[in-house]
Amino acid sequence: MSGGWCARVACVVALTCTLTGPAGLAQQRTSPDVQVMAHRLLRAFYPSLARQGLFFAIIGADALSFDGLASPLMHFSVALVKPADRSWSGVANENIPFGNERREILSGYFDFDFDGQLSGWMASRGEFLNSPRLDQLKLRISDRSSDREVDEILVAANVTFGRDAGEQLVAFVLPLIARLEPFIGKASITDTNFIKSDAAWRLEIRAGSTNRPLLYRLIVEPFEGKVIFIHRD
Repeated sequence: MSGGWCARVACVVALTCTLTGPAGLAQQRTSPDVQVMAHRLLRAFYPSLARQGLFFAIIGADALSFDGLASPLMHFSVALVKPADRSWSGVANENIPFGNERREILSGYFDFDFDGQLSGWMASRGEFLNSPRLDQLKLRISDRSSDREVDEILVAANVTFGRDAGEQLVAFVLPLIARLEPFIGKASITDTNFIKSDAAWRLEIRAGSTNRPLLYRLIVEPFEGKVIFIHRD
């Protein structure tokens, strides 16, 4: 394997890689700018975060084996931050304020394949997410909880999308699916389930094309229907 890597400032990276096929012929593949794509996907996942004075940061990328990639993914972490100092401009080459000088609104992990196709997103933390409330909910619900017990816990937690709110959830998620179609192709929801162990909703999504069908699992929390996880099977 041989490759050329080209990087430019302001947290934007263009990746190229030469792969050798089974016949020993080198095939050149140039990926899209996946970190810019990650920025656009975040805007599709969370449109309410637009125009909030936030900044988008690439936190880092995992090291991959130089000798060979068992699963050729581009994996990196991102964060949306809001500096406490409103005078910070966020221009290229200027360090993002850390510690008490910034608020972390949202962070998580992206996976893309070498064709620039989304493989996954996992939101990890940040004040935008309902993570503390969801963690408390998961402590109260177990696989042994009866449907009645789960319903009572969800009502007490004041969730928007309880176990009987599948149709309401689908109607809520459809605009999100439309925003994702530029990235994953024409998509449709094929199944919805409330998962007790996650205290969240799982939606099965079929996307892509006839020649390359793609199946995604989407997890949204029950309080406001925010995306916490999406993964391509």
